[in-house]
Amino acid sequence: MTSFKTDYQREKEVRDKQIYEEYIMLTADPDTAATKVQEYLMKKYNIHSPSTLWAIRKRVEAKMRKGGAI
Repeated sequence: MTSFKTDYQREKEVRDKQIYEEYIMLTADPDTAATKVQEYLMKKYNIHSPSTLWAIRKRVEAKMRKGGAI
């Protein structure tokens, strides 16, 4: 099936996947404080709300569960 997405949608998906992968990588160490990782990612990607970061992570996880390519 062909996917008709705007350039913005594609950029957003790439950014969301980068955020998700970086979050997983940084929190892999059990001694790492998830809150500090969250603060770091929010600053790096100019995200102003922790709930936005949470929503991005959940959106990527759901897409991965469905087997969708991001």
